[in-house]
Amino acid sequence: MNTTEDYRIVETDEDGEVEFTPAEYGYMWIKDCCLMHQWCSGARAIDQEVVDYAESLLQRVADDLALSDNPNWKTQDADNLSTLLRYLKANMRKHAEQKDGEFISPCTGTTYTYSELKEAHPENYPFSVVGTEAWAVADAFIAGIDSHLEACFVEARGDTCENHQTIQIATLNDQAVCCPNCGTQPNRITMSLSPESLAVLLRRLTERGNMEDAHLSEAADGLAGDILYTIFHED
Repeated sequence: MNTTEDYRIVETDEDGEVEFTPAEYGYMWIKDCCLMHQWCSGARAIDQEVVDYAESLLQRVADDLALSDNPNWKTQDADNLSTLLRYLKANMRKHAEQKDGEFISPCTGTTYTYSELKEAHPENYPFSVVGTEAWAVADAFIAGIDSHLEACFVEARGDTCENHQTIQIATLNDQAVCCPNCGTQPNRITMSLSPESLAVLLRRLTERGNMEDAHLSEAADGLAGDILYTIFHED
C-alpha cells in the first residue's frame, strides 16, 4: 500500500524546505484553462488526459534539463513531477482532496464552513445582480482558481451564467465564461451556482469586503450578507 510519504513533494530554496500536497504542487504548473487546472480544484477526476498532461510537463522539464548549464533547480522539478505523475497514475478516477473551507458573515460575524452551507442549501442557488453588486461578482470571478485551489464557477457542477458584455476569464471550463467587461459599467449578471461554487463565491465576497474601493467593498459585503440571510435566516 502506498502512503503519503511515498508521494512526498518538497521544494528547497535558500529559506529551507517547503512541502506540498500533490494538488498544491500541480497548482504551480497551471497554465490558463489546462487539465491540471481542472483537477487541482476538484472539478475533474484524474483520467488519462490528466496523466498525459503531467507526462508532457515532465518531458518538457527533461528537455530543458538536457540543455541546462546549471541543472540543479530543473533536477528538483523533474523529481517532483515524477512523484506527481506516480500519484496521478495510482489514483485514477479520484478527485483532488478538498479541505472544508470557511468564511465569516459580514453581518453577524458568524463563521460558516462550506459543508454547513451545502447542508443548509444542497440545491443550486439562483440570483441576479446589477450595478456595483454585479461588479463585485465579476471581480470575484476574474481570479479563476485562487491560492485556496478553489474556483467559483465550474460548468461540470451545473453552474450557469448569463450576460452579454463579455471578456474571457480564467475558469475551469474548456471555454471561457461570460462576465462583465471590467472598466465599463457591468450589465445584469444572472447566475445559478452549485453549493460548492457558491461557498467559494461567498468566501471571496467576504474577503473583498476589505478592499480600498469603498463602493465595491460595501457591495461585496452587502451581497454576501443578503445571500447568507436567505440561506441561514440571519438576524
